[in-house]
Amino acid sequence: MPESIDPNLFYFYGVASPGTAPEILEAEMVQIISDIAQNGVSERELQKVKNQKLVALYSSLETIDGKSNTLGTYEMYFGDYKKMFSAPQSYEQLTVADIQRVAQKYFTKNNSTVGYLMSPENNTK
Repeated sequence: MPESIDPNLFYFYGVASPGTAPEILEAEMVQIISDIAQNGVSERELQKVKNQKLVALYSSLETIDGKSNTLGTYEMYFGDYKKMFSAPQSYEQLTVADIQRVAQKYFTKNNSTVGYLMSPENNTK
């Protein structure tokens, strides 16, 4: 999901293997998203994402440019640069139930738009 001041879209991308119809890929992706809405994610999966977010945050602070950019990002998108300092605690507060609740609310058929990008030589329709 892109950072934005205004409301934005949450994107799911998939690249089909050669010989796989895009409809098959879409059906598999919908099944995975539906499974998350119904069953949530595992604690291990959630901890992996939390770790990735922490690494990305700390990596962004390695240079003076990164520090200034990250401070500006927090000020711009979260309303206060000081929130950067409590970001690790915010990440830790996220739960499997939070992920499931958001998936149930937003990742529905009525909220989705699907598009296929296909090369002309592979487009049989």
